[in-house]
Amino acid sequence: MRTTYVWHLHQPIYFNTQRGYAPDHYEAAWDTIQAQWGGRTHPSDSVSTIFGVDDRKAAYQYRPKDSVQTILGQPDAGVQVQMSGALIENVNSLSNNLSGYYSGWQGSFQTARGWQTSGGKPRMDMVNFTYHHSLAPLHTQKTFEWELRLHKRQMELNWGNSPGQSQGYFPTEMCFAPYLIPTLKAQGINWTIVSGNHLSRACSDFPLVLGSGGENCEPPNKADILNPAQTNYYRQQISRGCAPCNAAPFAYTPHRARYVDPNSGTANDIVIVPSAMEFSWIDGYQCFGANDGGLASVRGFNNPSRPMLLVLSHDGDNAFAGGYSYYMECVNQFANNAPANGMRPSTVEQYLLDYPVPANDYVHVETGGWVNADGDFGSPTYINWLYPLLNSSGQPDPVNGWHEKSREYAMFLAAENRVRTAEQVSGSTPSVDQVLNPNGSASLVERAWHYYLGALDSGNVYYGTPGDMETRSTVGINHAVNRADQVLVGNFSDTTPPSVFIPQRWPYNPGEVNFGVSTQYTQKTYGPDFTVWTFAYDVSGVAGAVLKWRVDNDGTNSLATDDNEKYAGGSDVGAWQSLAMAGRLYPSGNVYNKGELDYYVLPTYISNHYSATITGQASKLIDYYVEVTDTQGNIEKTPIQHVYVGDKTGSGGGGGGGGGGTRASVVPATPTAGQQAMIQYDPVGGPIAGAAAVNVHWGVNNWASGTVADTGMTWNASAAKWQTTVTLSASATQLDMVFNNNAGTWDNNSGQDWHFTVQAGAPPPAPLWTIDGTAESNSYIRANNGSGLKLWAMANGNTFYVATQASTTSPARDHFIFLTSSTAALRSAPWAKGGQTVAWDAFLANESTNNFIGWFDSTGGQTLNSFTTKASVQGTDKVMEGTIDLQQLYAPKPNLGAALPSAPVKAAAVPAVVYVAAIEYGTNDGDSLVPSTQVPATVDSNTNLNSPEMASLSSTIPVELTDFRVE
Repeated sequence: MRTTYVWHLHQPIYFNTQRGYAPDHYEAAWDTIQAQWGGRTHPSDSVSTIFGVDDRKAAYQYRPKDSVQTILGQPDAGVQVQMSGALIENVNSLSNNLSGYYSGWQGSFQTARGWQTSGGKPRMDMVNFTYHHSLAPLHTQKTFEWELRLHKRQMELNWGNSPGQSQGYFPTEMCFAPYLIPTLKAQGINWTIVSGNHLSRACSDFPLVLGSGGENCEPPNKADILNPAQTNYYRQQISRGCAPCNAAPFAYTPHRARYVDPNSGTANDIVIVPSAMEFSWIDGYQCFGANDGGLASVRGFNNPSRPMLLVLSHDGDNAFAGGYSYYMECVNQFANNAPANGMRPSTVEQYLLDYPVPANDYVHVETGGWVNADGDFGSPTYINWLYPLLNSSGQPDPVNGWHEKSREYAMFLAAENRVRTAEQVSGSTPSVDQVLNPNGSASLVERAWHYYLGALDSGNVYYGTPGDMETRSTVGINHAVNRADQVLVGNFSDTTPPSVFIPQRWPYNPGEVNFGVSTQYTQKTYGPDFTVWTFAYDVSGVAGAVLKWRVDNDGTNSLATDDNEKYAGGSDVGAWQSLAMAGRLYPSGNVYNKGELDYYVLPTYISNHYSATITGQASKLIDYYVEVTDTQGNIEKTPIQHVYVGDKTGSGGGGGGGGGGTRASVVPATPTAGQQAMIQYDPVGGPIAGAAAVNVHWGVNNWASGTVADTGMTWNASAAKWQTTVTLSASATQLDMVFNNNAGTWDNNSGQDWHFTVQAGAPPPAPLWTIDGTAESNSYIRANNGSGLKLWAMANGNTFYVATQASTTSPARDHFIFLTSSTAALRSAPWAKGGQTVAWDAFLANESTNNFIGWFDSTGGQTLNSFTTKASVQGTDKVMEGTIDLQQLYAPKPNLGAALPSAPVKAAAVPAVVYVAAIEYGTNDGDSLVPSTQVPATVDSNTNLNSPEMASLSSTIPVELTDFRVE
């Protein structure tokens, strides 16, 4: 099995307005920082703070190269790095201006590109990308082409052409669609990363599970289920809130995907390289070992003659994977331990050299992105960037509805058509260099493209309403159309066809089950009628839009023929039918008066919205596209899309009050916010009946981010139920839950999950502490080492609070707080530090170089997140602090091989005394404990943390019993 990495690095053009000096050009980071330092309030983000993070300075200039250097001992080990053009532009602007950025930073990437694998491939492949982080499937192909061309040119200018430019592509947010293939091939790109999930979901035997224990988005439409059955699947629960499931070895092996031009019938193909969503997520948030997780299970499906390629893709400048430990320790450890675990580090190019993809190995890739996006989870509709249109009551309305996310694309499309038409009217061919970096001789058209493309960062749509996110794109496109309109004057011949948005449909699965954020994470079945909608714009005006649709003759889009892919059709499909689409000007204002939206700038132009509904079809495969004609007779056709229409009638689906399932219940039946609730689970009749252990995966308020936890349950023999007690947050209005057997099998109420109404509680008492990196009352200090460290500690029920000063950068020292119930044994210090410490049950650690903070269990793993909190702020009078639930920490570990218990499982035995110490180490591997600062104070001045140097603290506080009840 081969392994490799893809590291994604990006920062946007934060404010796409004209900079304050010639020539005409948008602001890069340094321009924006100076404007903010001068008092300007836009953008709402502090750009100097964003770029001032030490780990980002390192990731953007030298640390990826340093990381690769640690694995050069492996003959083919290497990485793929995607650095957006916008980020390159920003770092160039900061060089020798913002502290920590220097000229010549490109040299480290040039050096790493020059290191070669055994096959002469770059150890660091700087792959292609959309320059401004635009979401390619939701833009025109002309826009996509420009984004690729600009990025390729920026890489030439900064990395050089020796070795030659990459033949690979990493899609923004890993969002891919087959209709991108011709444009990719035209730009010399021969392979692309895709989400392995979208290969697996297209397999005929994909084991679909809906909800947080499986696919937390729309089920695949049957029109996409074109790949053969694979038999072997691996599912992994991740803390993102879903459980990606991949066919092995199929979804871990490169294949080919093809797209047929619907006009000519000509096919283009590209190698698709699947990325493992489950392992990528884990690698981005902790030190992922070569034998961690389910890697051993997946390796068991390897085909030695054509090995699997494990691709770990994630951000390289955020979370754990943006820090020193990841780059300089974890990558090295994984690579060096891989051979002993049946894996060989490689690169994509080296793999394809060693194992060329067979010419006839064609597969289908469902549209969609990676599972990392909050609320999207790999949705085939890119839902976190394109939410369904809603009415004023928040219900889907594809005919008359509105949403701020779709509004962005209506603006983009209008601007694109005006700029593209201005190019046609000018009769000129824009220079890539002038669009990239206009100088005083740049034409109006070149400057129009410059501002338009700079407005397309998908992060503005992703984050949406906070701050001024929803107006940043508007500022840029208004600059773009201002330049274009200076060309579009007088009487001109318009031969440019309309710009048309890739058509959308509602519901996604007509006549079948739908699920995901748009259905409030409950299964809903809508009838077989469905509406297709789109945006269209033309400088000369749109004369009309028509929805074309036809029925497949056998209900299957066979990969053996191209009849479904061509406008001309063939024997496999029926004749086209036409539906005139109703049009309206899409509103540019805040239609529903959302208080969080601040449209202080409105777009100069916006597209029309068009819709039509296909009715009376059931149990059929339908092809469709949209044809738009402008007033000059120019015609634009969209790609052919496919939908399978089921035969089910509409239903409301599951919801509150248990979602229709009876296996789960709560006591009291309507719990109260801020109080405890007992969760009970009867496994009989469900998928984990007879399980030796059961966990409840629970959250509140429709699985609101930050509320999700996993809690072990105990068996109550008299009630014949598993049960546990949880404490609800004061803001809870709904309790959400699913269950698993601690071995990968889930019960999620047939995809509906369980949801119980929570009533409002009394206002909560003032908190004893606030986890924000600010020191609590000195009355919480339990030990003090003068000028050294202080130890804050406090117990509240089973929750134990600890804190000490945050890690420091000068001197560079990492800080640790150790907890244990016994001081009898010593073990090697964690994080590859020197010396020994008392054997810990848990520790809280804060890294110097990147301010990373995390809780770690007795093995050094990060498995405690569901019942811990933490925060750290570096600086004077700031602390690293956190809480841990001692009952959860000391809960008995289930014996998964044991029979179902016949008596109640004992609750956790929380020790009466917990031993605690705070210490600091130098930040490098091998650095020793600093005895002069440890707390409690050292007794022997050596560099070990010994038993007498631990403070013994009561794990309880006095409680007076004032009331009890039995239900």
